Amino acid sequence: MAELTIKSYALDVWIPQRKKNKPLAWRDNLSWLNNHVLPLFGPRPLAWVDTAAGTRAIRIWATVELQQQKAQHDEEPLADRSVRNILSTFKVMLGDAVWQERLAKNPLDGIGLSKRLGRCDDKDGTWRNKAGFDLEQIVSLTTDRRLPPERLMLYALAFLTGGRTGEVSNLRWRDWTDSYKGQLGRLLIATSFNTRNRIEKSTKTNVEKWIPVHPFLARTLQAWHEGGWRDYTGREPTPEDLIVPRGDGGQWGNGQRLKRFHLDLDTLGMPRQRQYENRSSFRMLLINVGAEELLVNRMTHPSPKQASDLYTRTDKIWPAMCGAIRLLRHPGWEPREPVPLRPVPSEALPAPSDHVGKRLTCSRPSALRQGCRSGCGTP
Repeated sequence: MAELTIKSYALDVWIPQRKKNKPLAWRDNLSWLNNHVLPLFGPRPLAWVDTAAGTRAIRIWATVELQQQKAQHDEEPLADRSVRNILSTFKVMLGDAVWQERLAKNPLDGIGLSKRLGRCDDKDGTWRNKAGFDLEQIVSLTTDRRLPPERLMLYALAFLTGGRTGEVSNLRWRDWTDSYKGQLGRLLIATSFNTRNRIEKSTKTNVEKWIPVHPFLARTLQAWHEGGWRDYTGREPTPEDLIVPRGDGGQWGNGQRLKRFHLDLDTLGMPRQRQYENRSSFRMLLINVGAEELLVNRMTHPSPKQASDLYTRTDKIWPAMCGAIRLLRHPGWEPREPVPLRPVPSEALPAPSDHVGKRLTCSRPSALRQGCRSGCGTP
């Protein structure tokens, strides 16, 4: 019988178990192992880990050598967060081997990895202070007629709720209440779409969020529901439908959205940024107009952080949350004319997005029925 190696244990034993026990994590685990662990240790027998030489080699690699490895995408040293993720994966795998009595001990136990690795900082520690979008930019992203109507809707949802990318992609019509407790409408964010595994799941913190619907967002949702969604998909929306689906009715993946987001930033003459900056931008907009941080946190980070958070009831502070949202004002968001949420001719779009124009803005009413994944209806 062939000797069990670290590679064969990882790929034939541990990863299959991981698929069952951690269905949202195993792909990342596999990638970290394949790129950083198995090229060095994979051919070694698993039993080698229990030897003095094996223990010493793994500990030196973990505390010194790994931090000197280069990232594949930019040939720069690995970021602190990446180092921690790689080590955590390898440590858990070796720990499972101990629990299965395949190893006597885990060489990564008891050596104080957290202290040795220090803080988990960004590779570039300066970019966060400069990232994000200001009010004028957000108004352009939610109203500029050069952008396709479905993305005006998408950006209104993203920048006026502060939802995570997968949360916004998974919003359905049933999640929207046009008025709640006599105040503004409410969007309930309780689920998210995991792009890598193509499944719906709970939010990152397993806590649902209640977001008051900004008056401009309410009008945009109303116009989209009454006509724009039908023109985009070819049928009337139901409560179970996604608010902004792909052409096949499914959720947009993070990469698909990012590509279109960057094209739209190019069209508007804005520097490219992460689409995730909608969250920081939403927070900063509210703080800049004087909203209490407690109310902002309730919308963007509602999971309890301290004992008093357990006694703060979202339902009871709803009027105050609505008051905070009402502070966000701009002439471009005031009601003057119907929100332009009907498909526009592709030839009306500017040059930077022409190569995706027709497929992203097609007005054929049969697009969804024909099953085109981009929504254009082209066979």
